[in-house]
Amino acid sequence: MENAINNNDSIDLMKFIAAILVVALHTDAFINVNSYLFNFICNGISRLAVPIFFISSAYFLYLPSPDKLSKDRAFSYAKRIAILYLSWFTINLPITFFNKLYLNTYPLGERIFRYLRSFIFSGGFSGAWYLTACVFCSLLFYYVDTKENSKLLYRILLVFSVVFYLFCVLTSSYDSLLDLLKVRRIYDIYELLFCQPYLSIFIGIPYFLIGRFFASNKEYKPSLPLVILIFILFLFEVFCVMKFSFGNIINHYLFLAPLTFVLFAEIKSLPLKIKPSKNLRKSSTIIYLSQFSIIFLVEFAEWLFKITFNQTEKFLIVVITAFLLSEIIINLQKVKMFNWLKILY
Repeated sequence: MENAINNNDSIDLMKFIAAILVVALHTDAFINVNSYLFNFICNGISRLAVPIFFISSAYFLYLPSPDKLSKDRAFSYAKRIAILYLSWFTINLPITFFNKLYLNTYPLGERIFRYLRSFIFSGGFSGAWYLTACVFCSLLFYYVDTKENSKLLYRILLVFSVVFYLFCVLTSSYDSLLDLLKVRRIYDIYELLFCQPYLSIFIGIPYFLIGRFFASNKEYKPSLPLVILIFILFLFEVFCVMKFSFGNIINHYLFLAPLTFVLFAEIKSLPLKIKPSKNLRKSSTIIYLSQFSIIFLVEFAEWLFKITFNQTEKFLIVVITAFLLSEIIINLQKVKMFNWLKILY
């Protein structure tokens, strides 16, 4: 998903693994494993995937010119992601219509309103919020870079991103506090008018800031004790949130951004050389965007043929199918008449 001028095999591998982790998350891959410790660790680590996508996108976007995003680069990136979005939106249209409009139990008018609201602030199909956030952030950061007082605007953006990130944490992993603070009704109105904050276009801002930081500070590398400390604090937080049911929708953790920050710094500096790294990057995009359709088709097959897969089996079916699909698309795209398939990654 990056318009990269430089390749980084470590980041490509990290993105590929992250895409598989997202599938594991959406299929509850390890829920059948009778180990609470294993499950909470896998759940927590899987949440690192999308932040890694965001940071790597911003990192490569800013890498040629860390101090200022050029108009050509910003609009070229936004256009490419928009084409990627429209391509998968078209593919997912029948499933989206079935899930969002047909199966929805709200009155027709409210169904249309909720979908249009989701389309604007989150995306028009499952997983699209990442793409819409990338387009929004790239154009927002370009706008800030064009202003004479860009340094001040970036400070304001940093403050906003911290506040909004904490809002996401509060309304997901710690949403039981909404009742304690007696603000549940206020939040319900916010979610009705907009969408869940942790699945909105604004959540990309803190991670784009991190990616921009790494583009400007290529040699930055945190100390190993700091990485270990943040990792331990993150796992402890995940354990507490899951053990004591602090939140109904566990999506964002307080230590998620700090851990992604230090891990990205460590991984991008690894001297890995992987021959098919570009294919890994392309596969990660296709796996991430195709998984939702494949999950739907697997569940539809279960209903149609009266069969049941456990969650681990479902995960393996989806991952293998998505990977094979990515291989077909990547290799078929090399044929002249199928060159247009590159819009899918």
